Amino acid sequence: MSSKAATDTTGYRLLIGQQFPNVEVLDLDGNVTKTSQILGQGRVFLFLEPTCSYCVKIIDRWRDQFEKKLMSPEEVAAIVPASVEAAQAYQRLQSLPFAVYVDTGLIFMNRFQVTDFPLQLVVGKSGTIHDYNFQVDRQIFADQIRRQFEK
Repeated sequence: MSSKAATDTTGYRLLIGQQFPNVEVLDLDGNVTKTSQILGQGRVFLFLEPTCSYCVKIIDRWRDQFEKKLMSPEEVAAIVPASVEAAQAYQRLQSLPFAVYVDTGLIFMNRFQVTDFPLQLVVGKSGTIHDYNFQVDRQIFADQIRRQFEK
């Protein structure tokens, strides 16, 4: 078995310029949906983990965007690596203002190595990832995100 070269990021992480994977996730009612159906006309995907203290900070930053009417909760979706019941409890506890989907099979963690939380991805309507970051304090520019939605 050969090890990957340090510059080979294939399958390592969801990278800018790559297609966002079309995988099955569950909504909070347990219904199966594909991430391509969630995408719509572009979307910010937040990967949140219920025990992550930094996730609360990014949720607050997005809540501020919604309160200022800079962005809409319909433009953001969370993906949580948990059971449906745990994600429902997390949604209630945090009063999440956006849609929450559950990755019960841990596909994003195992196949795409999404193991650092929170992860924020901006995905355009073509399904291409245009931005990703783990920085909680990074400023959110609604106009820039919407331009990336169009791509």
